Amino acid sequence: AELAKPTTGNGTHARRKAIPANTRVAVAVFLATRSKEGHLRYGTVSLAVKVFYISRAAIEQIWALRNEPSSLVLPRKAYPRRSTRLSKEEIAERVAAAPLCQRQTIRSLAAASGIARSTLHRHLKNRILRRFICRVKPKLSEAHKLQRLSWALDHVQRAIGTSYFLLIILQEVFCTVLMQCMMLYI
Repeated sequence: AELAKPTTGNGTHARRKAIPANTRVAVAVFLATRSKEGHLRYGTVSLAVKVFYISRAAIEQIWALRNEPSSLVLPRKAYPRRSTRLSKEEIAERVAAAPLCQRQTIRSLAAASGIARSTLHRHLKNRILRRFICRVKPKLSEAHKLQRLSWALDHVQRAIGTSYFLLIILQEVFCTVLMQCMMLYI
């Protein structure tokens, strides 16, 4: 039988999907004839690489299977089928089915829904999923902000002889707008 010639410069095949059964048997016989008491002699694998144009790993695997002739003759098992990607609707259903307490972070959501973190992140980036913030304390309306600001400014006293106002804030809780400011410069 004619053997395939190497397609790369280093004497090995460029990633074949499967080694034909007749080549596997030929490699097993080649290695068996050059072995001594079940052990390969030095340089036998390198010689097999040059003769059969197969990688060292493939030759060592064939040598390991030498006592199982059926595995050498039968064709290689097909690769396992890649799992199908989830549709947008399936992802939305899984996310909705996760408990609210486990939807706080992407990591906990991934653990609860069984979807990879990278997949969840990709769907967030592509705006298939969106973040939702449920505030315990609602935002202030514009009218309420103005009322609180006017209350805070009513408590400003101008220091005599200076060009700045000193804020007297009775309770910082009621004045979130000016909480960090202690002096207001004009």
